[in-house]
Amino acid sequence: MENKKYRVAAALITAAVLTAVSGCSSLGTSGGAQTEAESTAAGNSRPEAEKHQEAAQVPEEKRKLLETMTAAIESQFPQETFTDIPIDETEEAVSKFKESYALSGRRSSSGKEYIAGVSLRDENPLEGMSCRSDGKPSEYVTSQFADGRFILMEKAGGEGGGFSELYDILQTGESGLSYMLDVAQRQNTLVMPEETPFVRVYMVKGTVPAAEYIPLTQEEYTVIKEGKPAEMQDGTAGTLLLCERKEDVQKLWTDSAPAVTEETLRLAQERCGYSADALSQEPVVKASMTLRAHGETREETLGNREDIDRLQEILQKITPQNDFLSSPAGSYDGTITLTGQDNTVQTLHIGLQGGACVLGTSWFGMLPEDDAAEVLKLFSTIDGWNRYGGEISIRIDDAAHTEEDQSIAFTLENGTGGPIDYILSPIFYKKEGDSWVMLESIAGFCGVSDRMEEEEKELSVPWKGAFETRGEGLYKLEIQVAPEEGLRFAVSDTFVVKK
Repeated sequence: MENKKYRVAAALITAAVLTAVSGCSSLGTSGGAQTEAESTAAGNSRPEAEKHQEAAQVPEEKRKLLETMTAAIESQFPQETFTDIPIDETEEAVSKFKESYALSGRRSSSGKEYIAGVSLRDENPLEGMSCRSDGKPSEYVTSQFADGRFILMEKAGGEGGGFSELYDILQTGESGLSYMLDVAQRQNTLVMPEETPFVRVYMVKGTVPAAEYIPLTQEEYTVIKEGKPAEMQDGTAGTLLLCERKEDVQKLWTDSAPAVTEETLRLAQERCGYSADALSQEPVVKASMTLRAHGETREETLGNREDIDRLQEILQKITPQNDFLSSPAGSYDGTITLTGQDNTVQTLHIGLQGGACVLGTSWFGMLPEDDAAEVLKLFSTIDGWNRYGGEISIRIDDAAHTEEDQSIAFTLENGTGGPIDYILSPIFYKKEGDSWVMLESIAGFCGVSDRMEEEEKELSVPWKGAFETRGEGLYKLEIQVAPEEGLRFAVSDTFVVKK
């Protein structure tokens, strides 16, 4: 995606770029559903490297994910045709990663060249890596994404480029791959077109700011340019830009950006789902929030009228941002959904640092930091998880159990440095398909709170005869913890039930 100048460095840091002057060595031991867009991306055949790694018994799910990754990347270069890089040409480049990643090398006729990698391990294979300055310099620059689940190796000095515009999206993991394929299916790209006019549409998709590009013919460009100016609300400056050539994007940093026309707005709405209406003043009857933190997504709905009214009162303090250079950047991990009396729904993305807000996809605003913190406190279980979810956990050491076990033992871990409360009122779930199904409780649990001051505590909860189990499979145990008064949230761990 095309970023603001101060975001370029941040994107590189986020992607944890490993500029391997002569390769990196490990200090430790080395160890998706497809869409129509995947199968048609640039008309490419299945990569040779992927077929080669099948022989090395790459798990099917990892092979499929690698296919999805290469299809997603190449879908952003619709004018290119990619083919496999011969294995012997990339063997040296991937030597430090081939035991830990499923890898695929690809090259286009214009000179774009990359190697994509999907981790074969549960933990980050790049933890504990060190870069050496001795030996032959590497031809590739390696970037890691999503805590090492993906790597992208780009040929240094290669022609074309454009891969860096995908960094922020790759950082979101598998959801980012799905988004790239969706962009391609809508006949847009996340890489700026080189030789055709286009409309640049700046939005927040999921939790990440992204610029989508709608390619145009010269005739379409002329018609759109000469159209009637659209009425744009405060808070949308810099989100839509009509460009005849890629250099026109620089107009965002000047006063020469052309007025948005009605045709530009219509095209962005139809092709990108562009939405930029200011916050409604109508009363809200329901308010919920989802938050991505500590590798999980949590959701909470406000349960009383007073909290809903207070939330709406705070949100009215959001002020629109009309200076593109100072518009909010970074990740928007919290999503608030507001339902009005007339059943209209508004979606507000909120950054947890600095009070940055995005209404819909492209109405940008700022909320005073104290007010942003108060918004989070209204959703107390999410607030607790966000602040303490990385410090409090449970661990089931004996991962395999049977339905005949009388109890499930676990360790409650407290890394807060202070006392916490916990409530042994267990909830069990079983994984069925893509969902967790709650087990019916046979025994009653009073949910009495106990205090814990140590760092670890061995505990157990009833199992046989206390819950309606559902046969073999993956289960999850969940209990409640409270590190502070008013902050209560769930922690969990999984275990396997076998015969």
